[in-house]
Amino acid sequence: MVFGSLFAMNALLPSKYRVHISTPDYETVMKDKEKLMGICKYCENLTEEHALKPIRVLLNFVASYVTSEETRKVWVCIKCKKTNDLAETHFIQNKLENPSFMKVVPNAPQRHEGLMARNVWHQQIEAWSLQFLAEVEEQVAEFRDDNWQKSELYDGGDDYDGNAEAEEE
Repeated sequence: MVFGSLFAMNALLPSKYRVHISTPDYETVMKDKEKLMGICKYCENLTEEHALKPIRVLLNFVASYVTSEETRKVWVCIKCKKTNDLAETHFIQNKLENPSFMKVVPNAPQRHEGLMARNVWHQQIEAWSLQFLAEVEEQVAEFRDDNWQKSELYDGGDDYDGNAEAEEE
């Protein structure tokens, strides 16, 4: 029942305003929006997580004895070419501000067999429905705002005079 209403609301919007339902597209948009960036301790250059190429280096005897490790992960800054210890690197995570709307949602979660799966699916589908509803409502509001001043589209509808509500009071 809820799905029919959500899909109908989305379908009634012009194609420019419709919310797209696609997990690959959603993951692409989210990957572009949320990034983890490492800060070089020498030049303070921000490097995206996927550009960090960790390398294992052997520690000298003293460092190995103190840390009880034979190797340590490091990465080389793209800008200054200096080596940074991965364990000591500070990271910044760019997150989406709430609320944020992208006109795309992942596919609805699939229901699996089993007693435990019912409860999990119910929680997942409820979260997905709320996300989809928020996206559709945002697009409805955007459509309304874009067409608010286009009174020529709505002229000729003066059949309503408001007398019925006035008589009830």
